[in-house]
Amino acid sequence: MGMPAARKLSGDELGLVLLTLLADADGYGTELGDRIEYLSGGFYRPSPGSLYPVLTALGRDGYVAQQREGRRKYYRLTDRGRDYRREHAGTAERVVARLERAGRKYRALRQAMADIADSDEEGASLAQDLLEARMELKSILHRSLDRPPAVQRRIVALLDETAERLNAILDEAPKG
Repeated sequence: MGMPAARKLSGDELGLVLLTLLADADGYGTELGDRIEYLSGGFYRPSPGSLYPVLTALGRDGYVAQQREGRRKYYRLTDRGRDYRREHAGTAERVVARLERAGRKYRALRQAMADIADSDEEGASLAQDLLEARMELKSILHRSLDRPPAVQRRIVALLDETAERLNAILDEAPKG
């Protein structure tokens, strides 16, 4: 099913990941972002614009409590949050596993790109772009499964045409 490139996790999925992390240890926003980035092997780090609204919603729903310590707000899982996390454990585990798989693929791509790119930054950027394009395509294909046969045929034709064009690019380009 993969993660679409534009938005790697929905708000609900991010909420379940946060509850999973908070079940292990309390944390503040930036630290939770760090933990997600580590979990995904550097592939995904939620933006503050994604992270904090989800933390606010989790607090509003009574799943997390926050406590200010200095300039930071620390979040901890409540009993209600623990129960919710337990009820949705299967989904949470699938989302976490998806992040971990994306991280493994991202690390492998980064290693491959490091060998051919002019810089580490270029290699990392190219690896991210390739992985996101792959995941976006997988997501689109999954979304197409319930479409009529005529739509399926159009998708197959477009994929065949795209594969031919990509092969032509590879055939004319030198390696490395």
